[in-house]
Amino acid sequence: MNIGTNKASIRYVETVTTTDGEELGFTKQPPSYEYPYSQVFIQHEHALVEVDNDCRIVLWDQYGDDKEQTDVDDAVDIIVFDMVCNRSIFPLDKVCYALIEEEIEPAPE
Repeated sequence: MNIGTNKASIRYVETVTTTDGEELGFTKQPPSYEYPYSQVFIQHEHALVEVDNDCRIVLWDQYGDDKEQTDVDDAVDIIVFDMVCNRSIFPLDKVCYALIEEEIEPAPE
């Protein structure tokens, strides 16, 4: 929707699907379909966009539902923790300790 000269309001739905682990190199294990793996999240987004006279974007001010974003962030945090600390993809003890100190929540049952 145009809301002014060179200004638009855009609402859209974004789908985020977390990895099943296979593309991360978990080749010794079958793909996982348990949380946080293989999850589909729907995010409702709203962007206020301004363009210059050549139709180049000069401002993209995006908003979304905080809970929807937190759900995605939480799942990604758990996947990263699992990948780095449990599966030893990147054996980084300091990273693991830092993640533990942030008190990452365990996967829901």
